[in-house]
Amino acid sequence: MAMTRKFLKALGIEDDKIDQIIEAHTDTINALKDERDTYKADAESLPAVAKERDKLQKDIDDLKAKAPDAAKVQAEFDAFKLTVEAEKANASKAVAVEAALKAAGANETAVKLMLKEIDLSTVELDGNTVKNADKVIEPIKAAYAGLFGTQQQQGVPPATPPKGNAPDYDKLSDEDYYKAVTSKKKE
Repeated sequence: MAMTRKFLKALGIEDDKIDQIIEAHTDTINALKDERDTYKADAESLPAVAKERDKLQKDIDDLKAKAPDAAKVQAEFDAFKLTVEAEKANASKAVAVEAALKAAGANETAVKLMLKEIDLSTVELDGNTVKNADKVIEPIKAAYAGLFGTQQQQGVPPATPPKGNAPDYDKLSDEDYYKAVTSKKKE
């Protein structure tokens, strides 16, 4: 049943009170209509929201499907990083071992060959030098004994003529030098 002026007059309510009741009732009805319109707009936008939700769910599913690939790539990267770090460490160890081999008298042309015999992962460094260098080099010395020793430069021996009775020309004055040289020519 609707609330009308006729209904309120039948209840015996005064005209000025009826106006107030109708006005309050109209405000209530208008508020309910506004609320209804809001819900109707929300209901109309629901398919667009559902479509966006479905798209986002698909994106999530795609990311979940790619997650094993990402883990695989991360594992490969970590392995590569470890390899590079090991190679870097081994390079500095190789330089230190090479210096130790040369200091021990290794033939410089065979040092690279000797380095291949050493497991660089077992070598420990103390700064830029090999810790316990003797322990590292001894097996190489035993295996390549012929390639160790000191190198001596050989060449033409310096000319040192034998000293005879001849005067020391460097110590002679110019006049005495001239006399000595001219007297030799006469003989």
